[in-house]
Amino acid sequence: MCNALFLAGLIGEHLTIRSVRDLMGYLQYSEPDVVLNALTYSENDAETFQDATELLLDRNYGCIGTSAGTLRLIGSKGDLRDLWWRSDIRIPPYFSIRRTGDGSIVEKDWTESARNFPYLVRPGTGAESDDPRFHAIAESAAELRMRIAALMLTFDNVLVEEFLGNEKDARRFAVGWIGNKDRSIVIPSELRLSHGLDAGMVTERDISRHRATVEPVSDERLRNDLVRFARAALEIAGARDFARLDILKAGNRLYALDIKVQPAVPDPLFDACALIAGLDANQSVTAMFVAGFARLFLEGVALIAIPSRLRSMMPKPVFSILYG
Repeated sequence: MCNALFLAGLIGEHLTIRSVRDLMGYLQYSEPDVVLNALTYSENDAETFQDATELLLDRNYGCIGTSAGTLRLIGSKGDLRDLWWRSDIRIPPYFSIRRTGDGSIVEKDWTESARNFPYLVRPGTGAESDDPRFHAIAESAAELRMRIAALMLTFDNVLVEEFLGNEKDARRFAVGWIGNKDRSIVIPSELRLSHGLDAGMVTERDISRHRATVEPVSDERLRNDLVRFARAALEIAGARDFARLDILKAGNRLYALDIKVQPAVPDPLFDACALIAGLDANQSVTAMFVAGFARLFLEGVALIAIPSRLRSMMPKPVFSILYG
């Protein structure tokens, strides 16, 4: 990422910061124009947790990427699905099971009424919710109870949703998004699966290991449907500057699965989407920052001078859309 910014005429520095004290110490001597923060929470001197992005905003630093509130929302699979469901964004039927402070388990009765097997069972919060090592398929009521009980030994929140990825007509899509509202590019791609992979279980690791490939969506009508669906799902969730939405198509319907907004560079799915739009790895990183610069200017937070090298390395149509 820092190399891409250097090629664009910007100076970037990558730091691993583990506490508010470290963060404040760095900011005092560096005074950056903008910060791309991958740290959702940072331990402060009182040994509690404070939102690092909100801390940066309180000190008038421009932040590239999604807001603190949206990071918290997306970090809870159940809360994100609740919002999508209320906003008429189609999702696979689901329920959440959680342990309260007194140790009791809420909504456990849902397991008794589950009928539409198979179900996908995974942690409902944290990085583990996106880690396939913690995902399991339940084919029966007994297996569902067993899978939930196993996860509840470690996690306080478990998400259970109908697994539609093994439908005969199931297709999996990843939609890259760079920008904000009208100043954005939306790039649908389809994941072509190797034999033996279910559409609902494909991960970034499968792409990296060539067990699935990423291709442009050739059907214009489907491509337009994906763009409209992705825009609605991402804007409702509050994503900004850059994001990736994973979509499943089953029974001729589109279903929102997950949003990825944390700055994971490289991200093989996001990079593949960017390549479809004519952006190489360096240009896609630069485009994320251009989108953030434009937003920060419109919000009155920061005015970042755009180096001529940046303008020259970006495709003109993309720069015009993102920055105007």
